[in-house]
Amino acid sequence: MDQALRDFRDNPTRYTTDKPVKIKFLHGTDIFSQAQAIANLIKSIRVDDPDATFAILFNQATATTSALLTDLTRQTKLMDATFKTEDPQFKLFQQSVLELYQSTFATRPIHKNEIQTFCKRVEQSIPKYRFNSSFIELLKAFLTTSIKKFPTSMRSEYIVSTLSSESLHQSLPDVSSRIVATTIHGAKGLEWDYVILANFQQEEFPNYYDLLSLGISSDETHIQVTDANARALSSIINKLYVGFSRAKKQIYFAYSDKGLKPWGEFDTSISVLTSLPFFSIS
Repeated sequence: MDQALRDFRDNPTRYTTDKPVKIKFLHGTDIFSQAQAIANLIKSIRVDDPDATFAILFNQATATTSALLTDLTRQTKLMDATFKTEDPQFKLFQQSVLELYQSTFATRPIHKNEIQTFCKRVEQSIPKYRFNSSFIELLKAFLTTSIKKFPTSMRSEYIVSTLSSESLHQSLPDVSSRIVATTIHGAKGLEWDYVILANFQQEEFPNYYDLLSLGISSDETHIQVTDANARALSSIINKLYVGFSRAKKQIYFAYSDKGLKPWGEFDTSISVLTSLPFFSIS
């Protein structure tokens, strides 16, 4: 799959293969059953690989994404990190933590036994609208890792630098939760043992605007690659490659026959990307 994605992305109009990659999809008739299939897969993997880490990746934050996450959290414990790195709330949170850290540890760095107290101070001092529980979990993971990695002489410099550059999101692999839900964009540069690309269906991946750029409608089941849509398609495949390459051990795809918009549920189907020559659905 790695080679196929790169070859197709670099030359979509001339790509041919007689050995498409077989992919097993997790299928749900609705959003809830997709969540159930994902939860069951994770449970089965953990039987033989109890320390495994998982990422459930989404192309975008939509009503369908939100509904799937709600159903998933009822079936398994996970960290919801689907917020964007450029989210104004997340930026404000990091700025506020930076100010509090610099005022609290002006003369010495933080120590392990002070993490819980400091994070509690963060929660108490920052208005509720500026953060959610995932921000705090990320902060705890970041501080714990910083203390392990750096001696006291270098620790504060690293912490201040990370918060100043608003790079807290890079601590996702260090969170205590073994299952993280995030967007493909938010997963860049990170890795997990197993990755599940969720909502791999029409108007989610590709999304509505991607379909427009390809010149096809949401009910089409086949992509005709042309010079006119080759560039747009390469961009979409590049995003798929980013998601795929986050997995150290295995990648899975999941989709359902239903999606959700603000005005209600709608019928959908597996992503039209599966019609491309490098895919073989098993």
